[in-house]
Amino acid sequence: MDWLTNLFKVQDTVAHIVLLYSIVIAFGVYLGKLKIGGISLGVTFVLFVGILAGHIGFTGPLPVLNFLQDFGLILFVFMIGLQVGPGFFESFGRGGIKLNLLSCVAVMLNISVMFACYYIFFDTSNFRNLPMMVGTLYGAVTNTPGLGAASEALHSVFKQGMDFDIASGYACAYPLGVIGIIGATLAIKYICKVNLKVENDKLNEEEAENPHSKPHSMYLKVANAYITGRTLKEISEFLNRDIVCTRIMHEGELKVPNRDTVFEMDDEILIVSAEGDAAAIKAFIGPEIVVDWHEEDQPQPMISRRIVITNSSMNGKTLAKMHLGSIYGVNVTRITRRVWNFLPVVTTTSTLVTVSWLSDQKRM
Repeated sequence: MDWLTNLFKVQDTVAHIVLLYSIVIAFGVYLGKLKIGGISLGVTFVLFVGILAGHIGFTGPLPVLNFLQDFGLILFVFMIGLQVGPGFFESFGRGGIKLNLLSCVAVMLNISVMFACYYIFFDTSNFRNLPMMVGTLYGAVTNTPGLGAASEALHSVFKQGMDFDIASGYACAYPLGVIGIIGATLAIKYICKVNLKVENDKLNEEEAENPHSKPHSMYLKVANAYITGRTLKEISEFLNRDIVCTRIMHEGELKVPNRDTVFEMDDEILIVSAEGDAAAIKAFIGPEIVVDWHEEDQPQPMISRRIVITNSSMNGKTLAKMHLGSIYGVNVTRITRRVWNFLPVVTTTSTLVTVSWLSDQKRM
C-alpha cells in the first residue's frame, strides 16, 4: 500500500496534484450544496476548502501550482469575455453609460476604502503591507481577474525574486466578501420590508399583461379541412400571426417543415408561437394533443441545439437573409437575448438560439 500513502506524502508528482485538486473540488462542491438558513455558497466553497488544504500543508510543487493558477485564470477570464464581450459596446446605449459610470464610482470607492484602511491600521514603512492590501481588496470584492492582473503588475514593477503573497490577503478577505454580500442583501430585504412572494406575484402579473412577448410551444393535430393542401407559408399569412412550425408527423414520418411544406388532415405538428396567439392558432388549425411518438426513435432522429452566436457578421441579419431552412434544413424556434425569450425575428451577436434539424441533413 506504499503507492497509496505516497500519493499523499510525495508532493512532487503529477498524481499527487491530481489527487489534491480532486479532493478539494469534490469536498467544495459537496459542502457548497449544504444550506444554512436557506442559503448555500455553491461552488464558492471550493475556494474555502482550498484555503484549508493549503493551511494544513496539503499542497504540491510551486511551479505546477503556478501553472495551474495561471491556466485556470486564463480560462476564467476567457469565458467571462466570451459571455459579456460581444455585448460590451452595445451596453453603452439605453442608459448603459450611466450604469458604467456608476460602476466606475463603485470601483473608486473600493480603492479609497482600501487606502484608508492601509493608512489607518497598517505600518506604512513595511513595503509588503500595501501589496497585501491590494490582494485583500480583490478578495473583498470577489474579483479573481483583478487578483491576476495585480499579481502580474507587481511582478513587472518590482525586481525578480521579490515575492508578494497577495493571494493570502485575497483568500482571507474572500469569505467575508461573500458573506458580506449575502448579509447586505438580507439586511436590505428586512430593512425595506421586501416580501419576495409579493414581488414574484407582481412580476408574474406584469408578464401576464404582455402574453405576446412569451414563446409558447404546443403539439396540434390538423383538423381543419381548409388547411388541407395548403403550405405553411399560406397558413401563416392567413393567420397573420408569427408562428414557427418545428416538427411535423405525416403518415408516420417525422419531418422538419419549411415554408413550402403542405399540411394534410390528421398531421401532428409542433408549433411555437406567442402565448397570446396560442388560442387563436389552436382554434384555426386543430386541438392540442399529447403525442405518442418520440424523436429519438425515428429513422431520422430530430436534433435540437442551443447555439450562442458570436460571429459579428451575423449581427443585424434577419433569418430570411441567412437561409437556414433552405440551405441547412434548420428551423430556429426561439431566441434568447440577455434573459428574454422571444420568437425568432432577427439574430444578433450574443444571442442564444435553439435550432432543430434532421440528423442526415447539413449542419451549421
